Amino acid sequence: MNAYRHFFLYAKNWYKRTDLESDLRILCNDLTGHNFNNLNDIARITFNAVKPILDIQRISTEKYLIELLDHHSRKDLMSNEYVNPLIATIRTNLYFMAHCMNFECGDLGEPNFNLLESSKVENTFFKERN
Repeated sequence: MNAYRHFFLYAKNWYKRTDLESDLRILCNDLTGHNFNNLNDIARITFNAVKPILDIQRISTEKYLIELLDHHSRKDLMSNEYVNPLIATIRTNLYFMAHCMNFECGDLGEPNFNLLESSKVENTFFKERN
């Protein structure tokens, strides 16, 4: 089973999103058993989760950086706000997780709604498996 499964399920909208940083802290804490208060750690963990997908899809460092810059600049242009580069990195990692094929991310298991609430999105992934 994929150790980062809850990050993938979060990226694929299985969990209700409230506050990105708070939500991912909960998932990081569940994964490691440690309290994370640092965005750098969250960015590192989400990158470790997505790295095998980048390798499988043969996504170059250049394409990854282009996506990163796109996520960074899109927020800047649309809201005229400063975007923390670590938040842009995390969003980029979630983007790649959300768009990977199920066979690329491995066995995700069932969502754990004790961690985060259900998004209530109708999804047939688990129905098809049973």
